[in-house]
Amino acid sequence: LRGWKKEGRIQHLGITHYRDDAHDDLEAVIRAEAIDSVQLNYSIDNRAAEARLLPLAAERGVGVLVNLPFGGGGLLRKLQGRPLPAWAGEIGCRSWAQVLL
Repeated sequence: LRGWKKEGRIQHLGITHYRDDAHDDLEAVIRAEAIDSVQLNYSIDNRAAEARLLPLAAERGVGVLVNLPFGGGGLLRKLQGRPLPAWAGEIGCRSWAQVLL
């Protein structure tokens, strides 16, 4: 892939993982390799990447793509049946997904 990038066949090179227990590996690659992006889990109820990976990506100029921003739907299921806050209607939101976005 590095060769393809050098040849112009691809523009960006990135890594991805969906489990928190892979954060050490993601960190090692971000530190050791010249990558353009990392995709990782991050949501309001799973902020494990916040302490090390997000600051490291910012420091290295590595773009971040958020995987499972609603915890694979688990966050929205927790809110199912709960009323939206009053201010949600004022900004045109009619579902929890709209409020959280």
